Amino acid sequence: MVEETTKRLVVLLIVALMLISSGSLVFALNPSFSVSAEPMSYRITPDGFANYTLNVVNLKKTDQVISVQLTPADATNWIIFPNSINVPGDSEKDVLISIYPKSTTGLGVYDLTLKVKDNYDNQELIQLPLHLSVDGYYSDYVPNVALSVTVPPTQDPREPLKVTVLTRNRNQLDITNMTIRLNSAVFSEEYSMALGPRKETTKDFTFDLNPLQEPGDYPFTVDLYYPKTGKVITTFETTLKIDGYSLVTPQYDTQYEWFLKKELINLENLGNEEKVKEVSVYAPWPKRLFMYSDPKAEKVKIDGKTYLQWSTSLKTAETMQIIVYTNYRVPIILLVVLILGSAAYFIFRSPILILKEVAVVGEDAEGISEVKVRIFLKNRSRGQVHNISVTDKLPGITELVQSNHLGSLKPTRITKTQKKGTLLYWDLDSLESYEERIITYRLKAKLKIIGDMTLPKARVKFDSGSGNERMTLSPVPLFLRR
Repeated sequence: MVEETTKRLVVLLIVALMLISSGSLVFALNPSFSVSAEPMSYRITPDGFANYTLNVVNLKKTDQVISVQLTPADATNWIIFPNSINVPGDSEKDVLISIYPKSTTGLGVYDLTLKVKDNYDNQELIQLPLHLSVDGYYSDYVPNVALSVTVPPTQDPREPLKVTVLTRNRNQLDITNMTIRLNSAVFSEEYSMALGPRKETTKDFTFDLNPLQEPGDYPFTVDLYYPKTGKVITTFETTLKIDGYSLVTPQYDTQYEWFLKKELINLENLGNEEKVKEVSVYAPWPKRLFMYSDPKAEKVKIDGKTYLQWSTSLKTAETMQIIVYTNYRVPIILLVVLILGSAAYFIFRSPILILKEVAVVGEDAEGISEVKVRIFLKNRSRGQVHNISVTDKLPGITELVQSNHLGSLKPTRITKTQKKGTLLYWDLDSLESYEERIITYRLKAKLKIIGDMTLPKARVKFDSGSGNERMTLSPVPLFLRR
């Protein structure tokens, strides 16, 4: 059983090695994309070119720029074109890849390694077979062209990019057809031209870049390709530096609801790099008492004035909304409740006001012996109040002192019960609007009272005007000493 399992593993290993050596096995190192290559014409002469069909599947939902390069060892002898492929999200694309030998490349059989990378620097390697056979091109002069390329030291992606290519023919060869290939991760172009013996030509190229292109350094290559020999005459390599910028301009809008104001502040980063933006809204006192926001703001002082301030970081194309609320609903509701409560108080309050106070009139070192009680009545309404009955209760330790003073309103009746004690009643027919009455009587203590004296509340009953009887009690009697 063990020997049979060992044999199976050996067979699987041999099959895998055969697939790798034939260049038909593709390793998917990252699930963001998959790639495979199919040779079309890989037996070439030094003036020819090898073609391969590269199949790229973008497994991401967003677009990707797939980089296609040879290994540094292979790049010393061979040139590949194109170097980048734009693949839309969730799609598949077939691209023709061409490989050219350099003038120094020798004849023989080659096994080239193709490096394919995605936006996230994930890489897959593909083996490509290539056979370079007998040279079929001879000439008294070989192409010898000097190449100089001028690019800006830095480039704002919102502005057109200008590239100047200068070519100079160094010998007498009349080059009737030559191709200038400009290639980078952000743009590419081919241009065919003629270059006479010992002639010099300057060509300007203008490219419109993606305004949101991420800032950074991008490799940029210019090749001079000679179709007659199928070779690249010379190559110029440099770096294109894309500048970073950010553009965040707040957009303001105001909405009004019932005693509620909403200030909408919309932010969007229209630049190609992250931006920290500070937004401030003037918040004076007392308006600040009714202001709040989403998200929550920080209160700061600027030139002696108070502001609500937000500090937010926005990435490229990122948006954000700030809402500032000024809400007067709560104070308005409280004011309405206060007004309604005050109106209800004046409408439903008792029309008769009753107060009771006690004044000490007899006191010595042993204590209080006699007090005078005053009951104040007042009609605080605009109409008459009828059938008024005032009731007061005497404490059990006191007795009423009969008085014959003129002007003093005597009780209508006096009742004594074992349960309630002594009750005094005064009956009045009516009280005119805003009329006041004072009822006064004296009490004598049966025993000397030490300290303050506590008396019960007085009570008044009257006709409410609608045939119903109402009652009002006095507050806690006010105790006065000499």
